[in-house]
Amino acid sequence: MENLNILTQVKKLCEYVYEVIPNTPVKYRWNLIAEIERNASSIMHLLHNAWAMPMTTREPAQRQIDAELKSLGDNVAIGLKLKVFNNHQAKLFAGKILSTRRALYNWINGTKNGDKK
Repeated sequence: MENLNILTQVKKLCEYVYEVIPNTPVKYRWNLIAEIERNASSIMHLLHNAWAMPMTTREPAQRQIDAELKSLGDNVAIGLKLKVFNNHQAKLFAGKILSTRRALYNWINGTKNGDKK
């Protein structure tokens, strides 16, 4: 179950990233917004790579996903300070990042415990 939950959460997070981007100021699109897009793409790419790995070697890839989620959160916080995002968008980002991290931690714990769900 953790496997499906992490996929769903990452999908929702990436969808939101690409939903918000067209409404951002053009002057930030080539630096901050590009970095946020890179974070979202990396999270999806790392998830697919981790999914294909044997359970015993999956944890380092899962930790990389966690690092990308932290970087995404940091970039959204910078975007809020620069007024690239409004408060509502930043709160939605924070909620989606938090739920994705929770799903990731459940998946990591399931991997450690050897669950094959």
